[in-house]
Parts: sequence; structure tokens; C-alpha cells
Amino acid sequence: MRIAIPTDYPGGLEAKISNHFGECDVFTVVEIDPKQTDFKNTKFILIENRNHLNCGALLLRLRKAGTNMIIVKKIGSNALEIIELEKIPIYAADGTVLQVLDKFRSNQLDQISKANICLGKEHEPPSSNS
Repeated sequence: MRIAIPTDYPGGLEAKISNHFGECDVFTVVEIDPKQTDFKNTKFILIENRNHLNCGALLLRLRKAGTNMIIVKKIGSNALEIIELEKIPIYAADGTVLQVLDKFRSNQLDQISKANICLGKEHEPPSSNS
């Protein structure tokens, strides 16, 4: 099983999950056997275009990497719709990649909910006009 997790730079097992699927620095794609406790290998996919309007292209890159599950902290409604159409299981979690994978192994991940959907504004810097 290959799990894609949007993470902060530089990615990897100790990286924190990015605040938003489409604006992450790196997707950490981890190949695991859910029945074993070790990782077969860890593959990192660098995301060059951080434009979250291009979620279809991000998903295509993840599909080419063999991803069959995605874990996010937050995601936009358009990206979520594309992922659901592709029938890729998607779960919500926070923490480091290693912490999230431990939750996965113990069946403690929650399926994505409305609380994990971004409306866009919360990722913009606050206005300097007070």
C-alpha cells in the first residue's frame, strides 16, 4: 500500500503534515505493509507548482507514484471532489508522518469530514487594514 501525505519541506517520516493538500511543499509517499511494523521504502514527490487550482495535476502525479490512499490535515472542496471521483480513500490527521502512520496501523484515522475542508480564506495572510 502506498500512502501519500502532503508535508512541509523537506518531507520524510519526521515531517509535519502540511496545513493544506494543494499548497504543500512535498508529498511524502510511503510504501507500507499494514500487517508489518517496518516501512518498505519512503518515496518523496516534490511539488513544483503550489497553485491549489491545479489539484488534478497533483492527483495525476500521485497516481503515477502508485498512491492508493491519501492522508491530509485540510483540503479544498475541488481537490476532495476529484479524489472522491477517483475512489481514493482519504483520511484526516495531524502530526508528523510517523505519528500519522502509527494512527493508521491502529485504525485511529478519521475519514475526511466538513471540518477538514478549506474554504480558501484561512490560508491567506491577515489583512494589514484593521
